[in-house]
Amino acid sequence: METVARASPHEIEALVGRSVDAFFQDEGYWHLFVALRCTDGNSLVFSTEDVGIAKYFEVFPIKVKLEPTVARAWRALDEPRTIQRVTPLFRHEWLEPSNPHPELVGGGPHHVHHAGRGPASPHAVQHVVVQAGVELQCASKSSLVVFASNTAPFNVEVAVSLVEAENALAAFTTTEA
Repeated sequence: METVARASPHEIEALVGRSVDAFFQDEGYWHLFVALRCTDGNSLVFSTEDVGIAKYFEVFPIKVKLEPTVARAWRALDEPRTIQRVTPLFRHEWLEPSNPHPELVGGGPHHVHHAGRGPASPHAVQHVVVQAGVELQCASKSSLVVFASNTAPFNVEVAVSLVEAENALAAFTTTEA
């Protein structure tokens, strides 16, 4: 089974030791990136990349880059958090043929896209594992989870509170299999 990733192990490991004091995410429906403001004057910017797997099947793995901090509507964390460990998060994504819809005019949908911890349905016509997020485990025993949305292409989500992080992690596995 193919694994699709756009954040290299080196890029992920380079996050360790950075201290984060705020985050940014657009408030509207489209939030195409999440930025974490570091205390050293840089920001970690997470976004996704469109990867075509097959006809009607695209996935959006997470990627990260370090950029100089710019003015944004930053939302401060309760305290600065130093990243001690980074865990890549994977999810299975697959296509299944859709049920016929004779009530629709023209051609109805051909396939339905699914995403989750897996396993994929035995009816899947395409199946890949996607590195769709990261868990940033911090010194304060807290985590930040940054991940590609499974409901809107290109959107990136961030989980800051313990409850948000636990809910986000439920959709992922930490292994590629």
